[in-house]
Amino acid sequence: MNDGSNLILFFVTQLVLPLGLAYAYCRRKSIPTQSWRAGAVFLVTLSAAMLLFTGLLGLPTHVKNVGFMTNRPMGLTCGAIGIVAGLVMGWVARHFEGKPER
Repeated sequence: MNDGSNLILFFVTQLVLPLGLAYAYCRRKSIPTQSWRAGAVFLVTLSAAMLLFTGLLGLPTHVKNVGFMTNRPMGLTCGAIGIVAGLVMGWVARHFEGKPER
């Protein structure tokens, strides 16, 4: 596989697939895409992609050479922190977005 194909595969797995899945989930659950809950869903999917593809599988060599995160522990750490942050953000958003303003 050449460098261009690897880069396309990287961007699909890190951006297009997670954002597409999050958008489809928000549409199915009727979550407005301009809400904090939707932001939490997007954060969780992006972090899960980072955890899975960067932390567990590692990055292709040419991606490492252009300045992206290079080690698996950093991918695991950032992915796990992002997932926890997204879950907390979703819980807080669900708690406060449902209440009327005073």
